[in-house]
Amino acid sequence: MDLKALQQQFREVQQRGPSMKLSEHSCVEVIQQLVKMGLLKVFFTADGKEFLTPERLEKEILDELDSLYGRAHLSVISAAIGVDPALVEETVAALISRDPTLALEGGELLQGYLPPLLSSHCPEVSPDLTSSSSSSSLLPPPP
Repeated sequence: MDLKALQQQFREVQQRGPSMKLSEHSCVEVIQQLVKMGLLKVFFTADGKEFLTPERLEKEILDELDSLYGRAHLSVISAAIGVDPALVEETVAALISRDPTLALEGGELLQGYLPPLLSSHCPEVSPDLTSSSSSSSLLPPPP
């Protein structure tokens, strides 16, 4: 066979698509078996129709936080993603432990948290802010 004939044959194979497809039921069975064997960890949504891997859940939380401009209550994130609020809290705690720019204050997840930013740019102000957990400590006392 010459090169042109092989190229033509390759194009035909690509255009045909798969000859066998897994049904949705078969896919569910494969995933259930992987979970049962401990090879895959997934979290089911509240309606039980979908599932997320831990990595995907983290991404969904961060995407939701981004869409809300870096400040979102955990209950809002939980409702938007459709998973148990306790699962969101657990995942957020893991995210915060790895990312110093995230913080949890009063049930709200904050991105671009101020104290880490201050500690790198204004080291003399950061201890005051961190110890009081409020920017009001930087303001002069009222008259």
